[in-house]
Amino acid sequence: MINALNRRSFYSYGIRAFFNADTHWSGKTQNLSRSFKDILGAAYSDFVLDAELERGAQMLVEGNEPIKNIISFLGYEIPSYYSKIFKNKYGVTPSQYRKEQTKAI
Repeated sequence: MINALNRRSFYSYGIRAFFNADTHWSGKTQNLSRSFKDILGAAYSDFVLDAELERGAQMLVEGNEPIKNIISFLGYEIPSYYSKIFKNKYGVTPSQYRKEQTKAI
């Protein structure tokens, strides 16, 4: 599993923007992706997906923002897709997750 400290650090510093800056790497994004996996033990896309899902889960519990707004904030245009990948990770939909977690508090 990805180290939580590394995930937070990279996500906070805009790793998505870092990797999208292809011009700085002269088209060598494949080497960059390999290095990313070697250092953090996960593919870049998995790293970002995991960070987005964790951020979404945090937002579901810590606030009362409508779920569709949270999904949009995270950059997903299709709520059903986000719900599907969220359920794959957490075993429940975002709305079920919110209900379960707020009951536990």
